[in-house]
Amino acid sequence: MLHCQALAQRVPLRCNQIELSLQAQHGVWNGGLHALQAAGLQVLAWSPMAGGRFGERLRSALEEVAADRGATANQVALSWLRQLPGRPLPILGSLRWERIEEALLGAELTLDRPTWFYLSEAARGHEVA
Repeated sequence: MLHCQALAQRVPLRCNQIELSLQAQHGVWNGGLHALQAAGLQVLAWSPMAGGRFGERLRSALEEVAADRGATANQVALSWLRQLPGRPLPILGSLRWERIEEALLGAELTLDRPTWFYLSEAARGHEVA
């Protein structure tokens, strides 16, 4: 965040890309995401699908939630991200049309708070307050 603040003194900033996904939640819990939003920046989430490296427990939880909602695990993971404060925008790195279409088809999917926390805890391996 300090680099961002130093740069903002020289040029007007509108957004900042940070690694952000269920697998990379540190910015959510350490105040980084909030600080960017407080500075008026739109957060862009790079690697929102964690490069497909979701752990076994998280993959299982994603598939469970997806089956319950008639969605895919990837759509559920992106929904989790979009429901963070400030609604970070996922930056998809795929050039495969099937992946892009899957993301677009799931754009309206929302999660209730208990499900959102269930996925957060599945990724972190412990309760989240």
